Amino acid sequence: MALVIKTRHLLLLVALCLGGSLAVVLLLPEQSAPADTTALISSVTPSEPQQARQTNLQIQQQSIHSLPALPPLPRSLRGTQHGVRLSSDEQGNLRLSADIPHLFDFYLSALSEEPLEVSLNRISQDLAAQLQGQALEQARDLLRRYLDFKIALGDLHSLPAILDSQGHYALDAITLRQQQVQALRQQHFSSAEYSLFFQEQDAYDAFMLEQLQLAQNPALDDSQRQQAIDSLEQQLPEPMRQAREQAMRETQVFEQAEQLKQQGASAAELFQLRAQALGAEAAQALAELDQRQAQWEQRLSRFEQERDSIRQSGLSPQDQQQAIAQLIEQRFEPDERLQVQALD
Repeated sequence: MALVIKTRHLLLLVALCLGGSLAVVLLLPEQSAPADTTALISSVTPSEPQQARQTNLQIQQQSIHSLPALPPLPRSLRGTQHGVRLSSDEQGNLRLSADIPHLFDFYLSALSEEPLEVSLNRISQDLAAQLQGQALEQARDLLRRYLDFKIALGDLHSLPAILDSQGHYALDAITLRQQQVQALRQQHFSSAEYSLFFQEQDAYDAFMLEQLQLAQNPALDDSQRQQAIDSLEQQLPEPMRQAREQAMRETQVFEQAEQLKQQGASAAELFQLRAQALGAEAAQALAELDQRQAQWEQRLSRFEQERDSIRQSGLSPQDQQQAIAQLIEQRFEPDERLQVQALD
């Protein structure tokens, strides 16, 4: 049975397990999810954002009927579904919904496994399977603007760092970064799209900034600070507060599972921990990811040994490069080679 990823939180937890480390990025949801794709897009084309924009535009302008046949799904997407259902209104226009970006990110999350144009073709063909006419064209235009927005987010690395030299959060830098993110959203999306896609994120960003300000307020003692933070949390809308609590539970489960792994816990013990907190379906999915991750690490280890032997063989640099390229082709499937080349 295919696992339908229904929430960003489970997808985040899956991504954390695959990555093997926990990264907390404050205030910018676009940069915190796996499927958060901003970092992926930036890493795939770090010095070629204009080329990525051009590829994006070319695919959007191409007739849906002339798009090439797709290769098999990347391994990270096999057995999963995004669960997003699209529709048009009575006038044939795309009916906007808050989860449309999730459909885009679902496929873009595999950018480390396949080229950008393939991921964009997958999304376009998924859109065509659900929409037609002007609704389809509107959805494809939204995809183009969404990817351009993600590429533009990658340019924010030039802003001042959000941590100062002492490792403390710099509130002025965070505020400036958030203002730049909001400006990019307004630049790439209509007011209706902005409201649907980002209003909740804006509210949560404002909450996190207030929480930081309280945490750094020297006029408050620990008791007063905690009381103020608790009061602030109670002001969050109920769905957002529940989502925050769920995300914190999942992060806690992830950290506990990592500790158990380091202590040599069995697969059954890990499953019990996850099932109690997240349910049996999520626990089973994470158990399968553990197994796949272990197999992947074993294959990478064997590859690295063979690669190092080639580098120590006395061959010329050109012959070494050719031999390593042949080794990658022999040991890995096409959708795995980009990851291996990035690691090499």
